[in-house]
Amino acid sequence: MKVIIASEDTTAVQRMISAFKARNISTDLFSNAAQALAAMDAFPFDLLITAEHLQDMNGKALIERVITLNPMINCAVISARQAKDFHDFYEGLGVLMQFPPEPGEQEVALLLGQIDKILSLSTSN
Repeated sequence: MKVIIASEDTTAVQRMISAFKARNISTDLFSNAAQALAAMDAFPFDLLITAEHLQDMNGKALIERVITLNPMINCAVISARQAKDFHDFYEGLGVLMQFPPEPGEQEVALLLGQIDKILSLSTSN
């Protein structure tokens, strides 16, 4: 699995990156949407994790762009929104989950569990 992370706050995502690396999952961190999109254009990625606010584009707009390029990519968002507001704002985009502002081991484990469920459903048919 290859993960791309778009976040200006590189310190806040370090625990999450460490949790992925502990599972031998490759991550690439970019501080803006343009860099993330360029990387996705150059290499295949399985998962996008984006902050809600990036310097050049908000997280929702980035997800909208990404799913037009690769409708099968999994997405998650780092957000402090209340759960209902988050659901309403991202509804219809197929966002797997909301990460807290400083995600770590627990959130990575939960996300990977969700992805495993999806993959097992798609391979059982």
